[in-house]
Amino acid sequence: MKFRTMQSVLNAGELAPKLRGRSDIPRYQHGLEKGRNAICMVTGGTFRRGGTRKVAIGSGDNVRLIPFVLSLAGVQVGYMLEFGNLLVRFCVNNVQVMNGANPVQVATPYTAAQLAELSYEQYDNMLFLYHGSHQPRRLTRTNDQAWTLEEVPFAAYPYMRPPNTAGIEITPSATTGDITLTASAAYFVAAHVGLTLQVNGGLVEITAVTDATHAAGTVTRGIVPVDGINTIANAITVTYTPADPPGTDPVTFGIATLANFTASTMTVTPDDPLPAGMEVTVATTVNKLTGTEPDAAWKEIAWSDYRGWPRTGTFHEQRMVLAGSATYPVTVWGSKTAEIYDFTGGTTDNDAYTFTPAVATTPITQIVATDDMLVPMTFNRIITISGGTDKSITPTTPKIKRRTNHGCAAGVRPVEIAGEIFFTPPSCRKLRAWSYRADVDRFVAPDLAVLADHLLLGGDGVKEMAYAEEPEPVLWTVTRGGHLLTLTYDSDQDVKGFSRQSTDDAATVYLSVAKMPDAQGVDQVWQAAKRKIAGAWQTFIEYYDFTLAADDTILRQTDCHTVGTDAAGKTEWTVDYPDGTIVDIVADGYVSPPQVVAGGKVTLCYPAHAVEIGLHYRTTIKDLPPELANERQTIQGAATNVAKIRVRLLNSKGAKVNEEQIPFRTFGPDVLTLPVEQFTGDKEVQNLKRGNDPEAGQVTIIQDEPLPLTVLAIIKEISING
Repeated sequence: MKFRTMQSVLNAGELAPKLRGRSDIPRYQHGLEKGRNAICMVTGGTFRRGGTRKVAIGSGDNVRLIPFVLSLAGVQVGYMLEFGNLLVRFCVNNVQVMNGANPVQVATPYTAAQLAELSYEQYDNMLFLYHGSHQPRRLTRTNDQAWTLEEVPFAAYPYMRPPNTAGIEITPSATTGDITLTASAAYFVAAHVGLTLQVNGGLVEITAVTDATHAAGTVTRGIVPVDGINTIANAITVTYTPADPPGTDPVTFGIATLANFTASTMTVTPDDPLPAGMEVTVATTVNKLTGTEPDAAWKEIAWSDYRGWPRTGTFHEQRMVLAGSATYPVTVWGSKTAEIYDFTGGTTDNDAYTFTPAVATTPITQIVATDDMLVPMTFNRIITISGGTDKSITPTTPKIKRRTNHGCAAGVRPVEIAGEIFFTPPSCRKLRAWSYRADVDRFVAPDLAVLADHLLLGGDGVKEMAYAEEPEPVLWTVTRGGHLLTLTYDSDQDVKGFSRQSTDDAATVYLSVAKMPDAQGVDQVWQAAKRKIAGAWQTFIEYYDFTLAADDTILRQTDCHTVGTDAAGKTEWTVDYPDGTIVDIVADGYVSPPQVVAGGKVTLCYPAHAVEIGLHYRTTIKDLPPELANERQTIQGAATNVAKIRVRLLNSKGAKVNEEQIPFRTFGPDVLTLPVEQFTGDKEVQNLKRGNDPEAGQVTIIQDEPLPLTVLAIIKEISING
């Protein structure tokens, strides 16, 4: 029996070997056995990925890339930040920012080992950084040569009762100045020095710890009074004119009202007129506690080096929202509305809030802000905090609910794609997408990698993700084992296709991936990769370049490449690779033989005006054993003969089909003086494979040259015997 098959959809990507027996499912008909250095297309085909452009040498063996997109004079400018051990460097407009011969860099408190759990969020032209072991930082730019990384200037901190202190009372020895604090049970430790306690209506900074029940401190302020809410704890000291008041007794007056509060002023109205001839010219508040009685409701500053700092943060409804610390692992803190540095609590709608969800049983690892809710993610479940239908979150009306029992890893930043939150569980061996499904009226988080889990397992799980919409909607994933995976994803078209990208499996370790807009506003994917070149390992900062030169002379089909031009043309080109590096070369659109770098140069056989010089990578696209589109019949295990293979291509140059080189050069004038033109159409090869081996019916397409390749369909003529 003879028939033809056509696989016109290849965008299910590479499928796990355990699915070889599931030829009955639709994704088998659209899948691949192998997709290496290829990217699935939403429209159905798959193409050889573009190469990477070398930008800089990395600062060390462990770096992390973080994007920072600024608005400068009304123009969007993308910066890629390279965080290394205790430093950060900067790239813009596809080059590293330099100060003379040295990269511009700023010192940071983050060691290389802490980079994976560094959380970040941008607000306006500021980048905020969060890590549980460090006070939050704020990065700002003055110009490309001048950057400032400083501790976030909080105007007021939240205060909470520490765990394991129930029943302990704190008694101050006085209400002002330097005082002694006495605890009714063991509480004070040396690490309390520098912290503040909220005691009897004021704040006391601890200056020394005598023993477990005694500490010295200084009253730093009273609680700022608020109309009708807080007790007035501050006294008023009056400087008056004339210098000597009438009479010999002190002048005192009562306060009728306090109003118009700001951080530094308020309006005071005396309950009786001042004595004749007296005018108030200066009024200052004296920091004062309400009394010296024992305080059973005292609190301690929530964040400190002793108690830990928030490990993650975001911005939502004009608030800075922080979550999860070592001491308060399931607590969420929100600043005042439109005052992101002020965490003064209260009960009015714009006051700061503190929530500790009872449904959170394990630490919050990440917090994400969506359009209408906060999504704290813990090790074992996902929670939502909202204000109700069309309402903002306030201190008194939070709606807190558990949504799913899928947990989220601490060191992997979730990514939002078209309303879905992509995250990985603590094992990092699955990739889930959390969203609301109207048909079941609940939130769900299916595993998107279930049909390609061999790629995640082989890479030892997810380490970092970045999503780019161009040239295809792709989630780029670096694994803990140093692999680089891509997932083409479009929920509207039901497209989910995995592939693996690699220059050389044995000589490439991917460290980090991130996305930012380029100068035209197009998504640009950057990576940090550790490469073994000429026998030595080195870290490179690179970005993917999917564009072609207008004249087709630069193809950008090599990795870690450099591009050079010379109007007159030349044969000798200087390259920034160690001697002994084997490089691919495309010169004026022609593929030149690979060369070995010697003396920092390569020499061509003929002068060229434009060259691309980089590292070689191979693209492999292999389909699955064929199957009939018939529920009642199968050709699995039958003796098959695939006599002819047609491969439908788009804008392609060169390829092998089942080891047979496909001719692309056509006859005509100047055929030997011009590069091969891109081809669109069908290429046919004769196939000699036959037998019971399933591979006899498979097609392997290889692009082993630095040239473009796009496969739209695979057509086979199959004969079956028995």
